[in-house]
Parts: sequence; C-alpha cells; structure tokens
Amino acid sequence: MTENLLNLAQTRGFVCAKDIQNNWQIFLPHPTENWKLQQVEDKWLVLIAETPQFLFGLEGAKSFLEQFQHCQFSYNSVCKPVEDALHQQAEQERLLNQVTTQIRQSLELPVILKTAVEQLQKLLQVERVVIYQFDKKRAQNQNSKLKRQGIKGGTERQEDNYELPGCGRVTYEAKADDAILSVLNLMELEQCFVKIPKVEEKYRKGSILAVEDVETSYTKYKCFLKLLRRAQIRAKLVAPIIVREELWGLLIAHQCNSTRQWREREKNFVGHIAEQLAIALYQAELYAQVQQQNIILEQRVRERTQELHNALLVAQAALEAKTEFIAAINHELRTPLTRVIGMSETILRLAFGEEKNLSPHKHQSYLKTINDSGKRLLEIINNILALQEIQSGKAGLNLGEFSLINLTQQSIQSFWNKASSQSVKLIIERGNELKQSGE
Repeated sequence: MTENLLNLAQTRGFVCAKDIQNNWQIFLPHPTENWKLQQVEDKWLVLIAETPQFLFGLEGAKSFLEQFQHCQFSYNSVCKPVEDALHQQAEQERLLNQVTTQIRQSLELPVILKTAVEQLQKLLQVERVVIYQFDKKRAQNQNSKLKRQGIKGGTERQEDNYELPGCGRVTYEAKADDAILSVLNLMELEQCFVKIPKVEEKYRKGSILAVEDVETSYTKYKCFLKLLRRAQIRAKLVAPIIVREELWGLLIAHQCNSTRQWREREKNFVGHIAEQLAIALYQAELYAQVQQQNIILEQRVRERTQELHNALLVAQAALEAKTEFIAAINHELRTPLTRVIGMSETILRLAFGEEKNLSPHKHQSYLKTINDSGKRLLEIINNILALQEIQSGKAGLNLGEFSLINLTQQSIQSFWNKASSQSVKLIIERGNELKQSGE
C-alpha cells in the first residue's frame, strides 16, 4: 500500500508529522524538494527536511494528497508505527537518563541494578531480564580442573581454543508476571560454557549477542541448549558488563514463550544500559575501597590510641614505682646512716667524754653495729647502681646460689634496732623445708 502511494505521488517517501493542532498527518512532499530518507523500525520511511522549506512542502503535500483520496491509507497503518517508534525511543532515553542520574546521585548499587532490570523489562516488553554475575574464584578452580583433565590444549580440541568464561549465578531478575519461571540464583554447574568456542573473548570485546531462536542457534551445543530449555529461554539478547577491562557479568533479556527478532535499536540500547551499569559497578568498587581504607585507618587509629594509652599507664606506673622507690631508698639509707652516726657518737662520748666508762664488750658491739650498717649502706648503693644498669639495658643475668635464710635475716636486721627501741618483737617463721635447705 505504501509503495503504491509513493508511486502515485511520484515522490521518494512520505512524512508523518504533527500539524498546528498537534494531530498526526500524512504528507507527501514534492519530488523537487530536498529531503533525506531515514529508516524507522526497518519498515517505514520518514522524510526529514534539510531546508527551511519543510513547512511549505507540508502545505503543498496536503493539497497533493487530496488528489489521491482513493488510496487506502490511514493513521494506524502509516503514522502509528512511526509514532510508536518515536515514543519508544523517548522511553529509552528516559530510562537511560534515569539510570545515569541514579549512578551520579546514589551509591546504592543494589537499587541501581534492580531498577535497571525492572525498567528494561517493561521497556523492551520481554518476559524476563536478568543480570548474570561471574564468580572469578570458581572459574579459576574449574579452569585448573579442566587443564588437569586435558580438556584445554588437547589434540581433539586444539583447533577450537575453548575457554571457560567464568561461572557464576543470576543475581538480579525482573519478570513480566508470576507465570514466568524464576531463574534467580540459577548457577551454571555443568560447565556448558566450556563447549562454546571463544565466547568469553567475544564478550570481552563488548560484542552484543542477539539470538532469535535458541533451538536453531545452539543445535551443536546440546549441554547449553538443555540449560536454556530448563530456564525456558527461547530468544535472548545479551550485553556484556565490563568493569576495568574485566568481564564482570552479563545483562540478558529473555523471550520465553516465542522467538523474537531483535531490532538494532534494541541491541544498542541494551548495550548502553550495560555500559552505565559498568560505571555504577566501578564507582561502587571505588567506594568500597575507600570504605575499606577508612576502616583500616580507623583500626590503626584505635590501635595507636590504645598503644599511647598503654604507654601512659606504663609511664604512670613507672612514676609511682619511682616515687615508692625513692621513699624506700630514703628509709633504707637513713636507717644505716642513723645507726652509724648514733653508734659513733656513743663511742665518742663514752670513750673520750667525761664518763670514760666504755667497756671493751660494748665498744666491740658498737663497732660491729657501725660495721654492719656501713656494709648495709654499701649494699643499698650497689643495688641502686645495679638498678640503673637494668634500666639502661646493660645489666647481665648473674646466676648463682644464695641462702634465703641469710637474705631474710639481712632484710630484717635493718629494722631490728628500731623495733627493739619501740618494744616491738620481730619473729621470723620458717617452714621445715626452708629451714633444712638454708642451714
């Protein structure tokens, strides 16, 4: 019908456009006017004016159309497909802008992916849209297993260069209705991909795969065809999601109940959506890295803060120990010094004073006290010097035998005279084993 109309009008095409009242009209421009042909939906020809004479051409076409009223054409048969195509193109642009805006404004990756598959399913009017995410670790394990089994590089398969494109599972899904079989979390466990030559290489290059009928396209690959039948897939449109030159996953549209001829515009659109999802995934990966770095830095700050707190506690404990040590040393030094001074004054008074009644026994006792106190004082000074060596890390461990009983007696001796002067009785209690070992 359209070709007959064009022949009668002796023109190269027709124009579907809206008039001043915003109503769709059919116009046949004059053959001499400069028009550019453009295909819409691989079916209808639309003429676009290249000069401002477009309006004049429309007016001329109106009167020209009146002469061919016997030609049977209508809005539904000629302009409706064009209007539908323009509407679908606008919807595609809207969805693409929506996904792009979500990526720029949100870092919620699950929300972005879920919205994308839901809107894409509605726009393409397919039964199902899924995102298939590859599992790199599982793919590496299976590749190693295949190499050990001789599947790759074998003489019987050397000409095909078979590759395993990474196993995974369906992570997101949108269905037209509940009657459609759900494939969410479906995993490819039978290694069917390994029998499809160079499939990963094609996806890595960004190739979009359009399969109108899986029954005719995968007749050689029984395993994979069986998997598609189990998932109720009759036609599919696949776009790779490539993140940092790595194949992250696939964006797939499924036609479940019938074959489907995928249009070029649909292929390009699914490819654009996959590219935007790749951007979202890359941004989410960067954000996750930043978050991980923040966690590591926060952990390091906590550890460093704890270390400083522990160091402060150690410093405070050292200060307290130093204070206690000074107090103890003050007492330890004063006690023998007081005894030395006291005994020496007593000797001077009794031996050389007016009384001069110092007996040899008392003289010997006083001198012994002075001698013991001097030794005690020397021992304390040596201990202080030894402690300084320990703090400076210069002291060595000196192993040797000693008498615990003698050490006990020496320790209590410094308090003996003071206790006696204040009528305090000091008693040392020892166990039988200690007594035997010390004597």
